[in-house]
Amino acid sequence: MDNGPEFITKLTQQWSAAHDITFQYIEPGQPTQSAFIKCFNGSFRRGVLDAYTFENIDQLQELADE
Repeated sequence: MDNGPEFITKLTQQWSAAHDITFQYIEPGQPTQSAFIKCFNGSFRRGVLDAYTFENIDQLQELADE
């Protein structure tokens, strides 16, 4: 039995609830919102994640806060 997407969704919901994270979904009929998110993710990856080596998550958080 393959229930991969449902299993991952439940794990993601449990993890986000445990870490007090609320998901923000793209509004129906607004596909351009996805483009803004993809642009930000790409810029963040190139400008921060690919540009530095991190030893722990706290270093990443500190740089992201700047």
